[in-house]
Amino acid sequence: MHPLVFISILLLAKSFEFVAAELGPDAKEIHSLPSEKHQKNNLPSFTELALRAGTDKVTTHKYQHVYERYFHNRRNEPMNVLEIGLGCMGAERHWGGSLILWRAFFFNIKTKIHFIEYDPKCRDLFSHGANQIYGNIFLGDQSNTTFLELVKSTTGKLDLIVDDGSHNAKHQAASFKSLWPAVNDHGVYVIEDMEGSVDNGIFTLVPELMKTMYHNKTSEIQSVDLHHEAVAITKLNPEIYWSASSPSSG
Repeated sequence: MHPLVFISILLLAKSFEFVAAELGPDAKEIHSLPSEKHQKNNLPSFTELALRAGTDKVTTHKYQHVYERYFHNRRNEPMNVLEIGLGCMGAERHWGGSLILWRAFFFNIKTKIHFIEYDPKCRDLFSHGANQIYGNIFLGDQSNTTFLELVKSTTGKLDLIVDDGSHNAKHQAASFKSLWPAVNDHGVYVIEDMEGSVDNGIFTLVPELMKTMYHNKTSEIQSVDLHHEAVAITKLNPEIYWSASSPSSG
């Protein structure tokens, strides 16, 4: 077993112990450790880890197709991740599933996992030890640009941003416009749960992004990758991109 994977599992085990202690004996069944498949070329998949973490990212939704595509070969890199929505879905028993999932999926010990959470009770439930093990849990409104500036100044550049917050189209657009500058080159910004936004007929961000990508060579948008209920926007340095893609003379 890779030593970094082993250390990451130990940290993951501590988070399971904390969740179980806070939520009672029933939580242990949901937040069980991932299976021992951590071999050199046989890491547990995003789907397996998500199921064991108790998140609905691979059950109600099928977001494994997004994250495996972009991060399958980057899991051992020191990642800097921000997710909007810690996930205290008591009725469905998905308590902080994303926090546990990302810590297991990105197993490099230097990886930082940050969250934005609107509910103070949810934040308080998982704040114990979070700064040391995961990163930061910021309490605030994902559509508040002043608050998001504070988040960016604390996290620094990010390799992955996931919007699993209010699922409101206006909030999603506001968050993207504020946080996109914080995404690293070759980073990815994923907006989940777009179904409500599309059904309400008020989601205009995606066509705006596509128009910018096609007609503006100074844009940092490399691709707008539409999935069922989600979109992944990837970032590039436009000068490097267009220089490398220019046909050679002669």
